[in-house]
Amino acid sequence: MKFSFSGTLDEFNSLFRSEHVPLTSIEPVFPAEDKGDKLELLVPREGLNLPHISADKREKARAEFVAFTGEWVDGFGDETAPQPDRLSLIQSLGQGPHVVPLLVLLYERGSLQRFVGDALDELGILAEDPQDEEWLAYIDLVSANMVQVSHMGFPDLAGTYDYSTKWRKK
Repeated sequence: MKFSFSGTLDEFNSLFRSEHVPLTSIEPVFPAEDKGDKLELLVPREGLNLPHISADKREKARAEFVAFTGEWVDGFGDETAPQPDRLSLIQSLGQGPHVVPLLVLLYERGSLQRFVGDALDELGILAEDPQDEEWLAYIDLVSANMVQVSHMGFPDLAGTYDYSTKWRKK
């Protein structure tokens, strides 16, 4: 369930929090896939228990993310170049028909950074050496920028970002 709230943090707390529900007991919510009368929740990387996604849904989600990444990096890092509306891009991705398959692919791949690297590779945006530190820093910068904007349009994407350096080792 998604909803929008307009107001102050105090107003939010007075409506949605009570003394019976301490802030520390609130768990992060992961996307779910409808399985009839039961919802299967996605879980973080440890102990993956992801829903099965058909090959067709996988391909559509992958293709959508590749196109999204291509638009995202258009003018990225060049202040003089025209910039895409990245908020609209992330909102379209987060409200599109392939959200759950995309998240499954991201969790299977292990990180947003690896998936962004795969997408850039597919787009023909390559480094001479895929393990070059400057190239890996670029992938991380693009991914981190996606996460920054995702909080306003696709917050579940932030859970796929790997804050460690493990993703750099293929």
